[in-house]
Amino acid sequence: MKIRLIFLAFIVFQLLGLTKLQAQENPTKNAQKALADLARQYEERWHLDSLWAVENGWPLQSGEATFVGRQGQLPLYETQSTRTEIEYYYGQELWAQPYLLRGNGQTIGQWESPSGNNTAPDIGNSNLNAANITLQNASGNSSHATQVALRMVGTAQSDSSAGLGLAPEAQLEVWSSVNVESTLATEASKYYVSNHSYASIRGWITPISFTLNSQTENVNWFSEANVDRQEDYGFGRYEARDKAWDEIAYYAPYHNIVLAASNERGQSSSADTVVSFYYDATIPGGYRFEKYANPWPEADGGSDGFDCLPPGTLSKNAWVIGATDVGSRPYQDVTDENINSNSAFGPTDDGRIKPDFVAPGGFTSYSAPQVSASLALLQELAQKKLGYALRSATLKALMMHSAYDFAPSGPDYRSGWGLINPSGAAALIDGQEVNSRFYEQALEPNSTQVYYLYLDSIRDLKASIAWTDPPATPLSRDYDSRDLNNSQPLLINDLNIRLIRLADQQSYFPFILNPLQPALAATTGNNVLDNAEQIFLKQASAGWYVLSVDAQGNLVDAQGNSAAQNYSLVLSGFSRYYCAPENGYSAHWNGQQWIPASPTAGAKVRISGNYTLSGDQYFGQLHADPGSQINLQGHDLHLAGDLISPDLNLSGGKLYFDGTLKQNLCGSCKAEQVYLNNSGGLDIASENSRMEIKDYLFLQSGSLTTANALCLIGGSGLNNYAQIHHESGGSWQGSIHFSLFLPASSASGWRSLGSPVNTRLGSLLKSLDNFALSPNGSVFQWNARRSRWEVPADTTAPFNALNPYWIYLGENENTRFNTFPFSLELSGETPTSVQQNLGFHDGSGGQFVSGSIDSAGWNLLSNPFPENLNWSAIKQHADFSRTTAPLHGSYYVWDPQAGKYLSHNGLVGDSELGGSIAPMQAFFVKLNQAADSTSAAFNFNRSHRHLSPANFRKKVLPHWQLEWRFSDSSQADRCYIAFSSQSSAAFDTDLDAYKLMGDPVTGPRIYSLPPQGADAPELGIQCLPWLQEGEKIALALKAPSPGPCSIKASAIQINQAEPWYLIDRKLGKLHALSEKSYHFYYDVNDAAERFWLWRAPTNFHALDSTAENPLLWYYKEGFLHLKLAHWQESLQLSLVNSAGQKLWQQEKLSGVEWRIDLNLSPGVYYLLLESLDWSHRETLYLGD
Repeated sequence: MKIRLIFLAFIVFQLLGLTKLQAQENPTKNAQKALADLARQYEERWHLDSLWAVENGWPLQSGEATFVGRQGQLPLYETQSTRTEIEYYYGQELWAQPYLLRGNGQTIGQWESPSGNNTAPDIGNSNLNAANITLQNASGNSSHATQVALRMVGTAQSDSSAGLGLAPEAQLEVWSSVNVESTLATEASKYYVSNHSYASIRGWITPISFTLNSQTENVNWFSEANVDRQEDYGFGRYEARDKAWDEIAYYAPYHNIVLAASNERGQSSSADTVVSFYYDATIPGGYRFEKYANPWPEADGGSDGFDCLPPGTLSKNAWVIGATDVGSRPYQDVTDENINSNSAFGPTDDGRIKPDFVAPGGFTSYSAPQVSASLALLQELAQKKLGYALRSATLKALMMHSAYDFAPSGPDYRSGWGLINPSGAAALIDGQEVNSRFYEQALEPNSTQVYYLYLDSIRDLKASIAWTDPPATPLSRDYDSRDLNNSQPLLINDLNIRLIRLADQQSYFPFILNPLQPALAATTGNNVLDNAEQIFLKQASAGWYVLSVDAQGNLVDAQGNSAAQNYSLVLSGFSRYYCAPENGYSAHWNGQQWIPASPTAGAKVRISGNYTLSGDQYFGQLHADPGSQINLQGHDLHLAGDLISPDLNLSGGKLYFDGTLKQNLCGSCKAEQVYLNNSGGLDIASENSRMEIKDYLFLQSGSLTTANALCLIGGSGLNNYAQIHHESGGSWQGSIHFSLFLPASSASGWRSLGSPVNTRLGSLLKSLDNFALSPNGSVFQWNARRSRWEVPADTTAPFNALNPYWIYLGENENTRFNTFPFSLELSGETPTSVQQNLGFHDGSGGQFVSGSIDSAGWNLLSNPFPENLNWSAIKQHADFSRTTAPLHGSYYVWDPQAGKYLSHNGLVGDSELGGSIAPMQAFFVKLNQAADSTSAAFNFNRSHRHLSPANFRKKVLPHWQLEWRFSDSSQADRCYIAFSSQSSAAFDTDLDAYKLMGDPVTGPRIYSLPPQGADAPELGIQCLPWLQEGEKIALALKAPSPGPCSIKASAIQINQAEPWYLIDRKLGKLHALSEKSYHFYYDVNDAAERFWLWRAPTNFHALDSTAENPLLWYYKEGFLHLKLAHWQESLQLSLVNSAGQKLWQQEKLSGVEWRIDLNLSPGVYYLLLESLDWSHRETLYLGD
C-alpha cells in the first residue's frame, strides 16, 4: 500500500527560558489571544468537518488514510509511509568543537499521523530515553513514530546506528496529528519548532475504498475529473491548512513549522481504469465517482516532475523539506541526481519557491527530522552564544545563506535553496564566519533601510532576507478548469532587496524563477512572489555598495491594518560595513545646500559630499554618506546622537560627543581631535566600526567602549602619534589599534619599538617580506643583566611594554622589508600600570654604544600607554633624589632618520622628544651603579602620562642649544648647555645626559666635555651652575668626513644681551652667540676641544678676531681694555663722543694690550680704527 508520511522534528524551548526581548515578541498578549482564538476556530472547524464527513459518507479512517478536513466539497486525507527506511546521518559537526551541541535544554515536539489508531513512539526502545519523552495526546506504539523519534532524539552510542538522533539530549513531546491545527495553535507559544511527518494524499494513490450514494469504488486517482482529467488541480494549490500554518507562524514568530514535501513525484498506476471523483451539485454530497481510461492522467508531477506538492505543504512561512539520497560527505558536491526520485517538486501555483530545502534521508519522511533536530541545535547555540533564541525567519535566512547550492547557481523548484548546512548556519550565529552579519529588523510602512558594504573584489557577496508573511486567503472553488494552476499571487507584504554600486549606480537584483518554465535556471530580477530573497554577486568590482530593504505597496498585519513588517537579513562577503541609518532627517546637505533648510541645533541630519563649517554647529544624529568630508575650519562640531557613516573624514577642528545618553559610532570615521563629554559614554565596539584619531582623544567624562575599533594613527616623527588623554571623569575599556608608522630611513635602518598591548613578535613582523632570527639576524633584545644584545628564539616571543626590540628595517643579506614608508597595526588591551624590572651589569665586555660611555647599567624600556609619557612626572614619582636615584635622570631614544640617539632629562633636551616618550617608543635608561642590588623595580602608571609637547606646559631650564650642520647636508646634531643652581661642575646623574653615538658615526655629532679631563664622558646635555664671567665650557665635534659647516646657537630663557661667545681656538676667532651662525671648515683631525663656549665679562664687546677685524675690546669699571691680534701695521685709535668731540687718540701696535683709564659718564661713544687703507667704527654704550 502506498503511504506518504513525512517525518519532521519539532524543536521547542520552554517559555520560561525566554529573554525579555522574546517575552515581548513571543508571544505578546495580542498574539496569545490570537492563537487562542485560532485554536477555538480550528477546533470548531474540525468538528464541523468531521460531522460533514460522516453525514456525506466519507470515512474518518480508511486503512492508512486519515481524514483531516476538506478542500471545498472534497475531503482531505493524509497518510504515512511504510517504505523501508534508509539511514542517513547529517549535522554531527555540531556535536564537536567549537559548538558541543547535543540538544541539552531543548524540547522537540512531534506531531504524528495515525497508523491505524497508533501515534506514539515505542518508549521501550533501547535507543530512546523514556525519561525524555512525553506523550501528550498520542498513544499506541507506531513504528513510524518510533523511527521519526529516533532520528531526532535517539541515544544510541554509535553514529552508524539508526538509533542515534541529532539531538540526543533534547526532550520530546508527541502529539497526534488529528485536529493538528487546534493543538498546534494552543502549543505554538511554547515551542520553537514543530515536526509534521505526514502529507495530504493527492493524484495517484494506492487504492482506497469509498462509498458515495450507496456505490462503493476503490479510488486510485484522488482528484476531480470535472476540473481536469489528466492533471490533479490540488497540487500547488494554497488551501485552508496552508493558511492555518501561516496564521500560527505569524502569531508565533519564533515557532518553526517543519513540513515534509511528500513523496508524490512520479507516482502512477498500472490499473486499466481511472477511478476518481466528479463534482455534481445536483446530487447529495456533491460528488460521484468518475471512471475512464482515456485520456490517462499523467504521473504526479508530469513528465518533468514539477508541480506535485499537495495542499498542506504550500505554506509561505513553514519549512517544506524535500529528500536527498546523500549519505556521505562532502555534502557540497551534491547534484540533482542526489534528490530522491519521489521527493516532490514545486512550484506552487502562484510560482513560489517550494520546497524550501532538501535534507538527507532517502524519503521526505526521514529528511524532515534532520531539519527539525538541526533547528533544535541552532536554537541551543543561539541561547548559549547570544542569550536569546532566534525568529523562525532568522533561522530560515541563515539556512538559506549557508545551504549547499545545487548546480546551477541559485534556488530552483527541485531543491529550493539547497541542501541544508547546519554547521554553516552555526558558524554565522557563532561569528565564526568572517565578514558576516545577521539582523532581526522591522520595516515601517513607506520606509527604506539601507546597509553600506565595501566589497574588495576578492570575496563573493551574499545577502539573504526572509520574513514571516501574513496569511493569505485560499482561492474560492469554481469546480471547473479555472481551479487548475490558478496563479493569483499570495504574497501579502512584498519586501524587496536591491544592491547598488555607488560609483556608477549599477543595480543588482535577487534571484527569481519562472514558474511557467520551472526547469530553467534562476535569473535575477524583481521577486514579487516569495517571502525569501537572495542576492549573490561573485567577485564584484571593489568599492562601496548600498543594500536597500523596502516594500512594494503598503505593509499590513494579519487583519489588513497598516503595520511594520519584521524581517531577518544575513550578509557575508564584504570587507567593511556600517549600520543602516534610520529615517526622518530634519535636514539633508546635498553637497551644495541644506534641504529643505539649515538644521536647527540638535537636529537629525544627513550629509552627502563635502561640507564646511562656518562656525560651531550642534547636531543630533549625523549620517554621512560614503565619501563625505567635513572641513571644520577650526570650529567645533557637537553631536548629541549617533554618528553613522562608512568613511567620514573630518579635518581642521574638534569633534565633540556630548549627548546625555549613550552614543554610538556606526561605521568609520577619521578625525583629528575628538572629545567625549557624555556620562552615558560612547560605543564604537560594533563589528566593522572604526574611529581613526590623528591627534588626540580627550575623555572628559563617560566611558569609551571599543573592541579593536579605535585606531591611534602614527605619524612620521618620533613623537607624532595620536594619543588618548582622560580626565577624572573619563575612561575607556576594550582593545585598541595602534598604527605604527615606519618611515623610509636615509641614515639608519634600525628602529627601537615596544608595544602598549600584549602581542607576539610575529604580529610586529607580519608586514615584512623576509626577516631573520639568527646571530646575524635583524631582530634583537637588550639583556641588561649581561649588557649585550641577544636574538629572540622565534616569532612567538612576547612583544609588549616589557619586551621591546631593536629591529633592522633596512636591507641586508638577512632582511628585506616592504617599500617604505608604511604602517602596521597592533591591537589589544592596554594596561593601567606596568612594573618593569631593571637589570644591572658592570658593563665588562658590554656591547652598548660607541664613544666614551661604558655599558654598565643600561636598560631598554618602552612606553606602555596610548599616550605620551611625561618624563618629569616619572622622575618625581620614582624617587629621583640626587643621592639615591635608581636611574640616571635622562632617557635616550634612537632616531632612525638621523642615525643617532636623542636625549632629554625632562627639562632640557632634543626638541623631537620634548620630554615626552611616544606610544610604542622604546628608550634606554641607565641604572645607577650605586644601586643596592643587580636589579630594581620601576613602575609606570597613568599619572605619568600627558599630551604631546605642543599641548603641555612644563618647566624648562635656561640653556643654550648648539646645532652643528654641514653646508651640503640636511643632517644636523645638537648639544645643550643648561644652567641650574642645583647643578655642579661634575657629572650630574640627575640632569646630565651622555652623548650616545651610533656605531659607526654617520653624521655630525656635537657634545660638551665636563672638566674632569681626558676621561670625562661625552655629554649631549650638560647642566652647570651659572657660569661666572670669563668661565668657559669645552665643546667637541665628531663627523666621518671633513667639509664646510656651521654652528648655530639658540638661547632658551637666557638674556641674549649678556656677552656669550664661541671661541674657535684653532683660528683664534671670537664669535658672538647672539649673531648669526658661525661658519668654518671641519677637519677630521681637529682637536676635541677646538671650541669653547665662553661667558664674557659684563659690557664686553668685540669684533670677530680675524685678519680684517683685529680688535678685541671691552669696557669695565671705568677702564677700556684693548687688544690687537694678528696685526703688523700701525693703527690709529680714537674715542669720540656723540657730539663728535675727540676724547682720546693714540697710535698702537699689534699684539699689545692696553688698559686706559677713561672714567666715562653714561652715554654713547664711538671707537674709531684707522690705517693707511682701512677704517672701522665700533659703538660703545654705557648705561646709568
